[in-house]
Amino acid sequence: NTRSKWTSYLPPLLMKAFWEVPTDTQLLTALLNAGASLKPLKERGVSGLSMLHICFHTTEVNIVKKLFIVADQFSIADELDHSRKPIKEIFKDIADSGLKRNDWQGDFYRVEYEALMHSSPTFVDLVNDWNLHGPTDFIDRSVSHAINEEASLANLRLLFDAGVDISEIAMKQSTDGWNPLHLLTHFHFPRCIKLLMDELAFQVKYSHDGSPQTPKRRAKILRALHHAFSQTDNTLLRTPAHFAGAFFGNSTTLQVLRDGQATVERLIQQYDIELRPRDRALKSPEVLRDRLGNTVQQYVSGTASFEVPTKDMPAHFYKTAMSHNAVGGESAIDAYHRERNSNPTEDRALQMSSRTASTSNDGGWGEFFGRRPDLESDPPSRCDIKEVMTMPTKSEWANLVMEGVPFVVRNGAEQLGLRRDLWERENFIGKYGNQSVRVGKIPYQRSFASYVPRDPEYQHNPMDDNVLLSDFIDSFHEHSRADATGIPNYLFGTQFTTDNPSLMDTAAEAFEFAMDVGGINIVFEGQFYLGPPASGAPAHWHSAAINVMAFGAKRWALFPPYNGAFYSIKPSIDFFKWDVPEMEARGQVLHFTQRSGDILCLPKGWGHATLNIETSIGIAFEISHSPTHPSTISGNYFDAYTQHLEQMKKQSYLGSFGTFDFGN
Repeated sequence: NTRSKWTSYLPPLLMKAFWEVPTDTQLLTALLNAGASLKPLKERGVSGLSMLHICFHTTEVNIVKKLFIVADQFSIADELDHSRKPIKEIFKDIADSGLKRNDWQGDFYRVEYEALMHSSPTFVDLVNDWNLHGPTDFIDRSVSHAINEEASLANLRLLFDAGVDISEIAMKQSTDGWNPLHLLTHFHFPRCIKLLMDELAFQVKYSHDGSPQTPKRRAKILRALHHAFSQTDNTLLRTPAHFAGAFFGNSTTLQVLRDGQATVERLIQQYDIELRPRDRALKSPEVLRDRLGNTVQQYVSGTASFEVPTKDMPAHFYKTAMSHNAVGGESAIDAYHRERNSNPTEDRALQMSSRTASTSNDGGWGEFFGRRPDLESDPPSRCDIKEVMTMPTKSEWANLVMEGVPFVVRNGAEQLGLRRDLWERENFIGKYGNQSVRVGKIPYQRSFASYVPRDPEYQHNPMDDNVLLSDFIDSFHEHSRADATGIPNYLFGTQFTTDNPSLMDTAAEAFEFAMDVGGINIVFEGQFYLGPPASGAPAHWHSAAINVMAFGAKRWALFPPYNGAFYSIKPSIDFFKWDVPEMEARGQVLHFTQRSGDILCLPKGWGHATLNIETSIGIAFEISHSPTHPSTISGNYFDAYTQHLEQMKKQSYLGSFGTFDFGN
């Protein structure tokens, strides 16, 4: 069932770790019991791919989605049948009925329920709480992240019990130079790092069979660990400690790394291990400066510089990014270029000239459907994030992205030269009004829930609706009044963009600009959005993203990653009305309003919810930023990863990869 010719060359265990979502303990156990190879794919020097690179349970968002589906079925049974089933039985019902609304893999009951009940105390607590009180309409990221880490801990324990060599922690991926410590730091998994140190304490004393460890083997292990803490990635020359400082500040992860390195140095002295010249030449992570000129302490203290040097950056940092849709296929921008190249220029010019231009700066949307001042922030001009008034150059944009904080470029669409005439109300309805579109009370409702809190029509509308686009737009009037009730539908997703590549007439420049920004290595397909006042997206988080507002006004509530982000299915209008004021009183939320032509850049992991205060139309696309995103890509992104390897081979970064070659 694979689409990649490279898959057949990988050992079964490695292939499984790439393809399975999630990397569950049951299948890992079965493969280990069947004698699957644990050997790494070695390359030159310390380069290669170890099982320690790819065993991590990295599908945190999938955990959240599946929990919401369980909560959804619980709520429907409770409301319609007046029956409260145990969470365990709901997992079984979903598994038996095949009720799967996305591309889940594996046995939903055995893999998703039994495996997590065995491996994750946090999951056990959540199930017990839901059984007692019923599911919540939100899942805090501290909960989903803990489940994710505990599943990864279970995988690591299985691998070490099976005899994985702890010295492989010093093996660096040739694509990005990340060793397993870099990855664990990136995932913010301090307990996994602690487990590695516990395994180190065992392996310096004993071999896998329990016999005393040999001096030669002990020396190899400790030299490898000595290297691992000081190894730097290929892009910014950051050690794992630099990662921790830059991403999380003075966190538990950084402290565990420092404790781990101190343990290694103590063991080297305890066993009188002789360090070779290349070992002694390694600088401590605490004094080493990365390519931006920063030490770990500068990141922790908030005094770091994020200016990307104009010289000495690796060539791949400036390489034009790839574009993909959600499963690694043709993206919206690729489809746009294909369609544009297949149509005569004269025909396209005629299409453009036949459009009716709007006489207002809101594209005719606001003047036709009105505005909801009652939904605005107080004051409306409030902006708690960085504002940029002049469109940054690509190098300036790279610096801003590197800093890792949200920023908005006011009127960036016009400054970038984006054409927005197609998105004006009359032109848009004239071209697309007869199309059928899928709308829902929340974005991607089909993937998350059919039961939406406070939706009186959910019995009759168990899924998102397919409606005529012109009819959907006509419904905007009923939500434009301050006394409007009910939850408006929202059009948000990739399908409309994929079906209509001509929409990229507006967004192509933004896509291509992002693809040329240093450090951005993948730009995913566009997610089109259109909704009336009071529509919006519930609180959620995801990869870094760029959001281009063609016309409208959208209020944003932002929450820092890990200690503030969460997922919710509560409709946006209710969240902003009831929850945001309470969070505001506790100082837990940042506000700003995105207006016509504004371009927002949101870093990875930042929680956010949106509320349209007037009819809003635009496009957003997620990005992968190589300095903050690992090249080990699981699941459906395998093809994207192998394409990246192939490109690296063309640029002579790679020779043969493990036991196979990329060909002539």
